[in-house]
Amino acid sequence: MPNPGNMSRTPTWTNKREPHLPGGDDDLRSGLNQIGGPGITSPLPTKENVPAFNVAVWVSASAMVGTFTAGAGDGNKLPQRAETAVNLVNYDYLAFDPTTSENAFFQYKIPIGWDEGKLTFRYLWTNTDGVAGGVVFGLKAQPLSDNDTIDTAWGTEILVTDSWQAQNKVHISPISTDLTIGAGANGTAVEGDIVMFNLARKTADAGDTMAGDCRILGLEITFRRTTLTD
Repeated sequence: MPNPGNMSRTPTWTNKREPHLPGGDDDLRSGLNQIGGPGITSPLPTKENVPAFNVAVWVSASAMVGTFTAGAGDGNKLPQRAETAVNLVNYDYLAFDPTTSENAFFQYKIPIGWDEGKLTFRYLWTNTDGVAGGVVFGLKAQPLSDNDTIDTAWGTEILVTDSWQAQNKVHISPISTDLTIGAGANGTAVEGDIVMFNLARKTADAGDTMAGDCRILGLEITFRRTTLTD
């Protein structure tokens, strides 16, 4: 019987090769080969080199203000706050009249990496006195670069219609068609511009038939980024 005291504690590998460890270099090389084909044929993503991807940003009603002319909101053209009766849930909203076409504005600076293309949007809303019908909202935008004139024509307004479902329920509109920022005297937007947005309820549109105020909760704006750095 071998003497236990003479037994080596280090195993001997008869195939002269170290064991394969899951998650080790072999697996890493295999994974990279699957990404780039035989061998690594394309660079790995970095903050300067990433696949294009969509970014959705939320603009709350609390970040919007009624315009001086035909402005939405309360008597001071400001957002309001409501509280539900049972669970006391509070939320901000901007009220848009059912008979007069009212407007609200907000400003947003699109971050670095934007592909300088078109945007899409959808709006979230609720109501407390609607009983049927639908609402129509339009969004338009214009860009401002250094030394640009603020009083410049808007880009083309894009309309989105949504249908009433029930009182005190959240409604999420369909996603818009593409929205171009500007194209007036200031041209189209470029990375680094501040963008002025105008949101309006289109009460004269045949699709806007819901009686009572529409309470806008906010907007979701989606754009594409192609880099995570300047």
